[in-house]
Amino acid sequence: MKSKKSIFKGNDIKSKRDTRERIIKTTLNIIGERGDVNPTVREIARKARVNLASINYYFRSKRKLFNEIEEYYANEIKEITAILDNPDMDAVERILTWAKKLMDNLANYPGIMLLLASKVLKKDKIERTIIKFIGIRNSSFKKLVSDITGINDGKLLDLKVIQIFSGIINPLIIQYGVGKVFNVDFNDVKVRERYIETLVKSILEIQKS
Repeated sequence: MKSKKSIFKGNDIKSKRDTRERIIKTTLNIIGERGDVNPTVREIARKARVNLASINYYFRSKRKLFNEIEEYYANEIKEITAILDNPDMDAVERILTWAKKLMDNLANYPGIMLLLASKVLKKDKIERTIIKFIGIRNSSFKKLVSDITGINDGKLLDLKVIQIFSGIINPLIIQYGVGKVFNVDFNDVKVRERYIETLVKSILEIQKS
């Protein structure tokens, strides 16, 4: 039987973890909503429902907060990418499931795209995050595409992978960075699902059932 002290300690750890995560997600939401990659600490604290001292307590500085946001998000993407190696799904199902979850995640947190784009333009160091973000190069994605299409040309397979990956990201960059310029709203989950089905099946030349 756990002592009251150990129970309280466990609850305290969970509370701190939840607070950190809330601050991270709030920051991403602010960036995504406003397109401003430099929100004030005061605004982050207010919208996350924490005091100003909490930002310093958990992250020490806004720069470290942003670095942890990248790391947090990269780890989420790593979990999504693991779907491509799931032996319980067939090749098509793996790619469709991965693509839908990735697009859903990016649509829920468009701020990460703006944050990474800003750092790229400033030539700030983000190599580790980008490597995790483009983690598909270390997954079985290329082999799955080969299994589905019968293509053995490595360069052509690379192009197919790039087409799918770019097709997931670019519509969201356009909508959240420029505005809804097409008669399509990618905030709608059903629209995203239909788009992914069309995108993947057209690139891999899968006949509709």
